Amino acid sequence: MLDRAFGDIQARKQEVLASNLPPQRKLREVMIALPDDYMSFDFGQMDHLEEKYPATAARLAFHLENNWEPVDRLIHQGMEEGWLRKDLDLTILKISFSATLQSFLLRTDLERNGIAYTDALNKFMDILMEGILTHTRSESCDG
Repeated sequence: MLDRAFGDIQARKQEVLASNLPPQRKLREVMIALPDDYMSFDFGQMDHLEEKYPATAARLAFHLENNWEPVDRLIHQGMEEGWLRKDLDLTILKISFSATLQSFLLRTDLERNGIAYTDALNKFMDILMEGILTHTRSESCDG
């Protein structure tokens, strides 16, 4: 069932890639791709997965950590075209993103705070793509 769900997610990613969306929007949509059928799924029930079904939890982690090809292509395109930073560390991005999704699925924090999984994905992408600072990069805190 999990493999089928991730197959559906990969198909959704291909739909996004084939669309006429601007590349920045494609990147956002590909990273959080969920088929419409999954929008009403109660992801809050996944928090017991690790304790009750550890093999399935491991398979979930595998899917989250792999199949980055569509995202990689868009990121490299963005670096070449200048709409993404050229010093972006893809390893850190992938680890951080995968860990966040896994945390969203396997912890109860979202449910406890009344945040739907899809809302959390969108809010996380806002933070990831827009940052948390209100000033420009030239005013950064690194010296």
